[in-house]
Amino acid sequence: MKRILPYILVIFLIPQIIVQTTGCANIVPPSGGLRDSLPPVPVRATPRDSALNAHEQKITITFDEYIELRSANEKVLISPYPTKDPVIESKL
Repeated sequence: MKRILPYILVIFLIPQIIVQTTGCANIVPPSGGLRDSLPPVPVRATPRDSALNAHEQKITITFDEYIELRSANEKVLISPYPTKDPVIESKL
């Protein structure tokens, strides 16, 4: 009986060790969450929105969330159109 006990332990322990050391997780990228349906809201603007006779050379708009600028020259509307092409930058 004493000689059989180590063999029984080895028979049960080896499969358990193999199962525990081999992971069974699928490695997949995160889904990204729900689709963002609400547009970013401007929080602050310099000069103020709809200001008359504003002569500033720099316009700053702060949004309530991070926005990504892609082809901003096509999507940002400035009226009246400036004589020089505007430089559009973004900061995190």
